Amino acid sequence: MKILAVDFDGVISDSALKSLFVSHNAYCKYFDSKVKRSFGGELFTFDNWEEMQKQYKKEINDYYHSSCKTLYRNSIIKINSLLALHELIRKKKKAKIN
Repeated sequence: MKILAVDFDGVISDSALKSLFVSHNAYCKYFDSKVKRSFGGELFTFDNWEEMQKQYKKEINDYYHSSCKTLYRNSIIKINSLLALHELIRKKKKAKIN
């Protein structure tokens, strides 16, 4: 028996702000002062995270909603691809039987 398990409990979308925290800090550390920085060029820390969320609420909300939409679209594309693959395999098996 084969099982396709799909996770829709929100864990991926719940991690969107965590990915912003980590990716922003990595970006700032990697590029140093060579490029324009978002969020005033300040690194996120556990001490300033709540204040940064208040100060840059619009930018963070835009990032969050954009990330969630992208994750949702990618999930739908993957599910449709898996369903199409499953249908193709089913048809090939059926053709072999006949």
